Amino acid sequence: MKPELTPISLDESRELVRCEKIITTGRKTFVEVGEALCTIRDKKLYRHEFGTFEAYLRVKWGWSRMHAGRLIEAAAVVNALPAECNQLVTSEAKARELAKAPPADRPAVLEKAAASAAAESRPVTARDIAEAAEPPLDGHALAKLVARKEAPAVEPEEHPDQALVTERLHDAWADADLGTRMKFLGWVKTAHPRKAR
Repeated sequence: MKPELTPISLDESRELVRCEKIITTGRKTFVEVGEALCTIRDKKLYRHEFGTFEAYLRVKWGWSRMHAGRLIEAAAVVNALPAECNQLVTSEAKARELAKAPPADRPAVLEKAAASAAAESRPVTARDIAEAAEPPLDGHALAKLVARKEAPAVEPEEHPDQALVTERLHDAWADADLGTRMKFLGWVKTAHPRKAR
């Protein structure tokens, strides 16, 4: 059954125009776009032309509900940050990574990501935020990552045969997914920082 279209008031029509103007011109900031989409969705400002929010998104903007949801969530994540933190989150991708951290931890995650980027004299990236949000691998977690299923885990205090460790590391790397590889590289980076020359 096709949803019934219903009229909207003059005030709602003005609000819809305002929101759509932000989306059209403003793909300038993902936060404004996310807020505008949230308003349109929550107040059902699409209902005079479209039966569903999904239809509105697909026809009007060529977007999926998932994409709009990411923009809405990104806006909420940024708006919930303390003012001194939110200027670091300049894209929806950065906000998406930050959303994976518990809300109470997000300022600290941004601080850690900013420090990592500053150490290399570059802007904060979504990858910096993702790495900062991940708990660091300790020696025991690294040993579990390196050890094969059929081989016992190598404890960090032990000094096993170098060839065996290299073989296990090679096998673990070949079997690891991208996320696990990134965690490992993050651990190596923090455990063995480059020395200034």
